[in-house]
Amino acid sequence: MDRQELELTLKKAADSVERAGTMTNALLDGKPGTYQEVMALVDPIVDLLDEVHHMLLEVEPEGLPDQQPLPESEEEEPAEDAIPEEALDLVMRRQELEHRARLIEAKACRLAVDLVGPRLSDPGAATEEQNTLLDDAATALEAAFGSRQEVSTLLQLAEIRILQREIKKARQVLDVAVKLDPDGPGGAQAKGLLSSLDGKDAPRDKGRCFIATAACGSPEAPEVKTLRRLRDQFLVLMPAGRLLIRVYQATSPGAARMIETRPTARKIVRSVLVRPAARLAQRWMEFCGTNS
Repeated sequence: MDRQELELTLKKAADSVERAGTMTNALLDGKPGTYQEVMALVDPIVDLLDEVHHMLLEVEPEGLPDQQPLPESEEEEPAEDAIPEEALDLVMRRQELEHRARLIEAKACRLAVDLVGPRLSDPGAATEEQNTLLDDAATALEAAFGSRQEVSTLLQLAEIRILQREIKKARQVLDVAVKLDPDGPGGAQAKGLLSSLDGKDAPRDKGRCFIATAACGSPEAPEVKTLRRLRDQFLVLMPAGRLLIRVYQATSPGAARMIETRPTARKIVRSVLVRPAARLAQRWMEFCGTNS
C-alpha cells in the first residue's frame, strides 16, 4: 500500500472502532434477555471489530527495518535501524487502534454478562452462558495487554478471573500488575486484591446449578439441564426470578457441599426435591411456550 491507501485504511478502521464503541455503550441501557437475544446485540460488535483487525493487518508501512540478529557479545551493540518518522507514526496509530478495539470487545462481552443472567458480584456464581462471555472478555483483555502493557487492563482481567473463581490465574495477573506499578495506585489496588484472595483457593465449581448438580452427580443430567433452562430462559427475565436466582446462588453452595459426599442424602434430595422440581419446571415452560 502507498501512504494514501494506508491513511484511508486507518481512517476506515478508526471509524469502525468508534462505531463499535457507540454500539457497546448502548448495552449499558440494554434489557436482560436470553443468551440468544443478548448475543444478537453483541455479535455485530464483535464482527465489526474482527473487520478492524483484518484491516489493521494490511497496514504495513514501507521503510520498516528487517529483524537484525542479536549481538554475539555484550560488548557488541546491536545495529541501529533508523525507522522513518512517517512509518513509525503509522505503526503507533495501528497499535493504538488495535488496543482500543480489544478493550471495546472486552467491554461488550463484560456488559453482556449482566444481561444474560443475574448481575455478578460473588466468585463462582456465573451461569455457563456468563462464563462463556467472561472467557471472551478475558481473551480480549489479554490481547489488549499484549499491544500495550497497562495495569488497568490487568486489573480488569483479574476481576474476571475472580468472578470465574480462577483464583490462581487472578493471582498471576495481579502479581504482574504489582511488578509493573509497585509504588503507584494500580499496584496498590493489585496488592489489595491479592490480600482479599487469601484463603480463596477453592476449586472452581463447574455445575452452577449447585444443589441439582450435587444431587444428580453431573451438570449434564436431564434434570439439571431442565432447571438450568428454566433459570436462563425464563426466571432471568423477571425481577422476582432474578431475586430468586441471587438468593439461590448465595445459599445453595453450602448445601450442595453437604450432600455431594453423602450418597443417601443425594438420593433423597434427587427424588424428593430435584426431580419433582424439574418436572414442574418442564410443565411450566411447556405451558408458557403454548401461550407465547
